[in-house]
Amino acid sequence: MPRWSSLTVLWVGLAGALPGCTVDHDLYTCLNPDPGHVDGQGKDDPCHTRPTCPGQCVPGFSFDWLGPVLVWMGPASEASMVQCPPEAPTANSTRFADLTAPNACAACSCAPPEGSCELPTTITARAAICPGAGAWVTPFDAPAAWDGSCTDLNAIPQGKDCGGVPCVQSVTIAPLQVVESGCSPIEGPPPVQVLPASWGSAAILCNTDKLEGEELCMDPGLTCAPRSAPLPASFHRCIYKDGVHECPPAYPVRNVVYERFEDNRTCSPCQCGEAMGSTCTAALSFFQDSACSVPLPLTLGASSVKAMCGDAPPGLALGSKFATEPVYTPGVCQPSGGEPQGAAEPVGPATICCLPEP
Repeated sequence: MPRWSSLTVLWVGLAGALPGCTVDHDLYTCLNPDPGHVDGQGKDDPCHTRPTCPGQCVPGFSFDWLGPVLVWMGPASEASMVQCPPEAPTANSTRFADLTAPNACAACSCAPPEGSCELPTTITARAAICPGAGAWVTPFDAPAAWDGSCTDLNAIPQGKDCGGVPCVQSVTIAPLQVVESGCSPIEGPPPVQVLPASWGSAAILCNTDKLEGEELCMDPGLTCAPRSAPLPASFHRCIYKDGVHECPPAYPVRNVVYERFEDNRTCSPCQCGEAMGSTCTAALSFFQDSACSVPLPLTLGASSVKAMCGDAPPGLALGSKFATEPVYTPGVCQPSGGEPQGAAEPVGPATICCLPEP
């Protein structure tokens, strides 16, 4: 009897599995997929259980773009305080925009020129009062490289006749010579404090390696982005690619950002033009004797600007001459240069394309 009972139970169990039996069992296999089906206990069909996007499904994009990522965008001064959200904890890149790089240069100026004076060596007596144009000329030259000391070189005796008139009626002195070495440029302080180049905006790209993109979204045209809405303040769902590009239609909010900048700011060198307005002056005195002891009533102020002429008592001797030490008065040099050149240029561009705000 127990043996029969066992067979009966076995038969009933098998009979329940045969087609056409009235026992209502819901059997299926993994070879006959039925998404959404549940088993006899109301649980998901284990053959069709699949992970779902833990964030939000967003429009797909071509393979040459990277993402989707969560991107924080804001002032560069706040970037150091930003933390990526837990759903995308890895800050895999920080890029920048809005480069500010003022370029102000120091004003150039020139030191006064340095120089000296050479006394004139060409001195002439004329047989007429100043200016004596066309009159008879008698040389009364000083020695070469004259230092101004008393000299009787080329003395003209008293009463010397030039065509029936006294040879000495006026004396003309050639201009002094200015000898200069030019000006040295001076670079003054900047008119304003020049700040280093800086970024105005920053973009922090936050990512996770736990998502499998479009495999987590039922629609093949969508892909999984980290974190469902709402996003933290200043965060956006974006894709990105190195270089400067147009954005795909589904990600129309475009930002071009950069890795760094190269600072090529400089200033043109300061230079100085030739000295202008420098002068030399001295005083020349004339004497009747050869030892500079019997003066003529004639002392001329000599200049580097022009020749000087003074009338002398007609017919008196020009026996000797003497000059004071010349005085050099520096002029000015016109400065040039100190102009801004070059610029700070952003390099390493990337294009970030984001979904529009909801």
